[in-house]
Amino acid sequence: QLAESGPGAARRSGAADRRRSNPLPLWTHPLAFRLYLGAVFLLPVQLEIESVKALVDSRLPPGDLLLALSVLLAPASVRITRSAVGQLPLLLPVVLAYGVIVALTLQGGVSAHATNIKFLGSVVLVVYAITTIAYARAGYAATIARTFLLGVTLWGVDGYIDWRYADILPWLDPDIESRFGALMFDPNNAGALFGVALMLCALYGRRLFVHRATWFGLTLVLAFALTETLSRSAFLAVGAAALTVLIVHQVSAERWMRILAGGVIAVAVLIASGTVDSAVDDFTRRPDTVSSRNEFVDIAVDRWVDSRGLGMGLGTFRAENERIVHNTAVWLVVEMSLPGLVFFLAMAAVPFQACLRLRHHDLQLAIALIGAHTTMVVASAGIEALYQRSWWIIIGITALPTVAEEVRPRTAPVRQR
Repeated sequence: QLAESGPGAARRSGAADRRRSNPLPLWTHPLAFRLYLGAVFLLPVQLEIESVKALVDSRLPPGDLLLALSVLLAPASVRITRSAVGQLPLLLPVVLAYGVIVALTLQGGVSAHATNIKFLGSVVLVVYAITTIAYARAGYAATIARTFLLGVTLWGVDGYIDWRYADILPWLDPDIESRFGALMFDPNNAGALFGVALMLCALYGRRLFVHRATWFGLTLVLAFALTETLSRSAFLAVGAAALTVLIVHQVSAERWMRILAGGVIAVAVLIASGTVDSAVDDFTRRPDTVSSRNEFVDIAVDRWVDSRGLGMGLGTFRAENERIVHNTAVWLVVEMSLPGLVFFLAMAAVPFQACLRLRHHDLQLAIALIGAHTTMVVASAGIEALYQRSWWIIIGITALPTVAEEVRPRTAPVRQR
């Protein structure tokens, strides 16, 4: 049995009663919602299909297909809200369109990767965000979060077994043998995903799963998977997120002692199993990618200066250097200039502000979302994080209505005669 709200048994029972009496809104369809949840469940999965990769220069995320089917079945589920978070995704195609215009003007053309993957791919992100907002505001935020956590955990376990022990997933061929990339191939992208899931599970999981053992087991699996990625950017991001949570939410000393005790026990188990020694050895032998990535950032900034502040244009840096800038903010600024910078700042600030407002409505969920969102903002300094679907799912959930919005009359009052 799964719990949808409240820490108390009475609140959980009441929430279950409300769900039975308040089915999916009329603007959607139960099958469409299940397809959407299937897309969320498949977020960590990417397929290495040579014919597809040769055509679009990218791996195939099967969850996008389920999302498209969901929207085709119930197009009204793509609902635009008036909130700042609801308007944020709509700015992304506009910013990237500016990059296309700049590329056409300064470079005389735009690469196929820029149009097919970057520009058209942004539509997928917009749909993920606004459908998540619609379903979350309709009362299914906990269902979305639970599906996300189960998907990340279960596919992470499958990926780890295939990576370490047995070849059970024929399409999975890890790019780096010594680091766990899960089903996303890239260990840094996988590290960010596991970091987001870890923050959400650790801070909100007890509300999602009735049995404490389930919540504790999922948290341990996610922490272990994050460790195996050996991702510096993900480790720093999770640390920064934990510090942010401490600042925003004053946690009692007694609770932190329990958390610390649980962490010590987990580390002791990992040390006893030899996992920590193996991970440390792999970490010391991993190549130095920081200096090379910093070099590419310097090159990108120089090219932005050469453009006289207009930006290089969407996809131009990759076309010239056959590499991407592993820094989301720098990439947006270098190719889209001021519009790119404004969008990144809005993407970082608007959901965070929504979480601060949400604290007065659901403190525990708000703190978990702050941790997950902060993880992605910090991790974006080491990866190109804009196209991480999980980030847009988290952003969508932050658009939950606050108390002030819920008490606002939804129908016109009846006039008394």
